[in-house]
Amino acid sequence: MINNHKLLSKKDLLTIAKIAKKISGIHLDQSKKYTIQSVISRRIREVNAENINDYFKLMESMEGEYEKDKIISALTTNVTSFFREKHHFDYLHKLLCCDFHAEIMREERIRIWSSACSSGEEAYSAAMTAAEAVNYSHIKK
Repeated sequence: MINNHKLLSKKDLLTIAKIAKKISGIHLDQSKKYTIQSVISRRIREVNAENINDYFKLMESMEGEYEKDKIISALTTNVTSFFREKHHFDYLHKLLCCDFHAEIMREERIRIWSSACSSGEEAYSAAMTAAEAVNYSHIKK
């Protein structure tokens, strides 16, 4: 059984990344290796697999369909809230007030993309941040 002290091999990490990409389209890179390690270790324990190879065999089997859903859920962020990761919104505000100030003053359209938000709080947070930045830009002139 894998413990948290033994890291998955690079080949194992690549296999998991390929599985995640195929199942859900998410991209897992090497920067996520410790998260992947933790999640896979937990899943291996929960399904009583002996090792990573047994776990991969389970994923390929008919019974593995349920496990594929479980692993994707475990590898993705399942939290949404207003202004989650506040520093992202602080950065957006700075960009809008500084880098896009001229565009705002000319009332040009600026598009902001909010990806992977389950119920919209992040998108609304971006909209509120943009509205505040526009008001700040008009006050600043």
